[in-house]
Amino acid sequence: MTSLRMFALSVVLLAAMAIAPTAQARTVNGCVLKPNAKCASKKLNWKLAYHGKLAGANFRKAKLRGADLRDANLNGIDLRSADLTNANLTGASLKNAKLSGATLTDANFTDVNVAGANLTKVNADNVSFYGAGLKKAVLTNGNFSNANFYGADFTNANLAGSNQPPPPPPFSTETPKLTTNLINANLWGSTLSGTNLTNVNLENANLYGTVAAPDPANFTGTLLYSANLSSAIFDGANFTSAFMHASSIQITALNGANFTNASLGSVVIMNSSFEGSDFTGAIFPHAIWINVVCPNGVLQSTPCAS
Repeated sequence: MTSLRMFALSVVLLAAMAIAPTAQARTVNGCVLKPNAKCASKKLNWKLAYHGKLAGANFRKAKLRGADLRDANLNGIDLRSADLTNANLTGASLKNAKLSGATLTDANFTDVNVAGANLTKVNADNVSFYGAGLKKAVLTNGNFSNANFYGADFTNANLAGSNQPPPPPPFSTETPKLTTNLINANLWGSTLSGTNLTNVNLENANLYGTVAAPDPANFTGTLLYSANLSSAIFDGANFTSAFMHASSIQITALNGANFTNASLGSVVIMNSSFEGSDFTGAIFPHAIWINVVCPNGVLQSTPCAS
């Protein structure tokens, strides 16, 4: 009899479980928060707080100011032309996400994984990408002025700008054209292995301690006016036609680098090595040389021969 009762109870419990309602996905302003959600153009300013899975969701042109998406799974999400001003995405994963044309001003992307993501033409002024993973990401023609990329990984990322940025006045009066801007950006300790920085504006940027290895970085046509290039590894890097006036190069490895037609006026070069580098057409007016290993391997405190 006891066995019969237990059997009957089990049947009742199974039946109850079968008819129990499943948990409903949370809805905010008509946006159902779940993977592959259809939330394009939704107005969610200061209303979205979600830390679950939104992989593959469509938030194109959505208003997401102040959104709290910490630790969320946003892989493959569509955020094209979305407004993420002041949003917090700390620790989130946005692998292969689409962010082209998005507004990210003052957002927090600390420790975010945006590997393979498309950030073309984003406005990311003053954004924190502290420790972010940007492997193979595309950041072409975006505005990253004042952004913090401390310890970020740009391995094989593409930051190339469409046009070479002109030097600032009084060196040039040319009107700047569309390019990738990292003016005043902090790249302290970042990884630039195989990174394409062609035509990027890095005026007054901090590249202290950056490592462009094992694959060299490409700085062709880059504006590095007043940039900090100290305690870094740029062996084999390409600085062809780069404008590097007033930059600081101290305790830096630049062996085998290409400086063809580069302009390095008033640079401070100290305790650095250029062994095997190409100085063809490069100019160094008013540069300061102290304990420098020249392309011929000779240590000297006088200008190296071009």
